Amino acid sequence: MDVDSNDSETFLPTSQHSASSGASGMNKEEDMCVICMEPINNKLVLQKCKHKFCTPCITEAMTYKPVCPVCQTGVDFVPNQGSITFIGLPNHIAKAKQYVLKTGGMSPLAGEKSSEDHETPMDVDSNDSQTFLPTSERSASSGASGMNKEEDMCAICMEPINNKLVLPKCKHEFCTPCIKKAMTYKSTCPVCQAVYGVQKGNQPEGTMSVNYIRDSLPGYENYGSIVIKYDMRGGIQTKEHPNPGMPYSGTQRTAFLPANEEGKEVLTLLQKAFAQKLIFTVGDSRVSGMSDVTTWNDIHHKTSMIGGPEMYGYPDPNYLKRVKQELKDKGIE
Repeated sequence: MDVDSNDSETFLPTSQHSASSGASGMNKEEDMCVICMEPINNKLVLQKCKHKFCTPCITEAMTYKPVCPVCQTGVDFVPNQGSITFIGLPNHIAKAKQYVLKTGGMSPLAGEKSSEDHETPMDVDSNDSQTFLPTSERSASSGASGMNKEEDMCAICMEPINNKLVLPKCKHEFCTPCIKKAMTYKSTCPVCQAVYGVQKGNQPEGTMSVNYIRDSLPGYENYGSIVIKYDMRGGIQTKEHPNPGMPYSGTQRTAFLPANEEGKEVLTLLQKAFAQKLIFTVGDSRVSGMSDVTTWNDIHHKTSMIGGPEMYGYPDPNYLKRVKQELKDKGIE
């Protein structure tokens, strides 16, 4: 990744880093890592956008996607194989979620209300009286409502919010130019990843067909079953895939749902996800370990009628609930 080598604090330990921060007048907000939401330890500065993070936090984040977590600017990242293994990202994300819920005054379910998709890449909360107030008016009203400095900072530019825009699902607030630019890269809230607009995946070409059979699934003995067949063709990877220009192999998969009301609901959601190219992707198979293959894209399917969860089958009483949440995480609801 690009690192600002001219920043004298990039690899300072926490104690030296804190001292130099005080000398330079760095405030608390600028000294926080937005991944773990704690004071930055062993700071690393991304050269293009100048956003700063703990070195372990940003290094592991880059293994998932080589973009700045704040502004989505692409970063040239070449991992140092075998040097360090960071395993703490889930803990960092958990801390970040707790921090956001605590400081934003949200309940854990606050970001889960459904809303209709619109043609615009994001919906704006037009009922928020401060949404387009100038900075001076907004600052005055913030003081009246007890809003603290940290809550009035834009998490993208790390500056006081100018021309505020409020995202309607999660209620996180940003400068209007900042969030509009971020949404051109990915239609999710940069803080909590709530989905806005219609997400499109990089699923390769293929077909999805549906049949109903009389045979029942364990746990759903009073209903027939839904049989879903996917026929995904092989081809050449595009710029949306890991190795553009390289061939990838196709696959054929069969999945099963109970033909009850909830099963039919899940089927409709899966059909919507397939239309938005979200069911499959091209990458490494977690089962075979092979590269450049068509594989599932984190929406779990039951590929066996029997055998329980260990065999990707039924009975599994919580499966339909889980898969609906996986679909919701991708904006399908």
